Amino acid sequence: IEATRSLVSDLVKQPVDVVVIGLHGKLGEDGTVQGLLECLGIPYTGSGVAASAIGMNKILTKQLASSIQIKTPPYLLFREGIDQVDEFCRKLRYPTVIKAQAEGSSRGTQIVKEPGEVSAAIQEAVRYDAVVLAENFIEGPQITVSLVGGETLPLIEIVPKSGFFDYHAKYTKGATEYILPARVSKKTAAIASD
Repeated sequence: IEATRSLVSDLVKQPVDVVVIGLHGKLGEDGTVQGLLECLGIPYTGSGVAASAIGMNKILTKQLASSIQIKTPPYLLFREGIDQVDEFCRKLRYPTVIKAQAEGSSRGTQIVKEPGEVSAAIQEAVRYDAVVLAENFIEGPQITVSLVGGETLPLIEIVPKSGFFDYHAKYTKGATEYILPARVSKKTAAIASD
């Protein structure tokens, strides 16, 4: 079933045993479709409403992680129509990552190295969300950890050829190398898997 404007009627008029969600970004990953399916009493794969909503919202995710002593980079918020870009620039450390508060696939995300790049990065991010997050850039290998049924799968190292895992690097064949197992120490792998 395609997720179009007729999704509700499409789900209601045909028998559905379970929905395997294959959606990305807002509505598909933020708990909206999950909530719809729960209202219709249809089981689905993946995270529930609350986990999806929190996971899509970078600020809530950072606050939750901090509450259980998981370290995340320091951050500042820019609110469109409230905050001034010049004042915001003075508070940042460079390089910094500018990103939309609640968007996926790295849309509206840029790494800025100097104050002169911030305004354009914010303009891009607010296309996706009126609240923008700026957090200190952390250099190092990028790894991903998957959990299936409570079991941790082997770590995968993500190496984009452009140096940044942006939308293009994520969805263009050959733009990123995925290394399994990740080239990290046993200690780092154990910490990431815990």
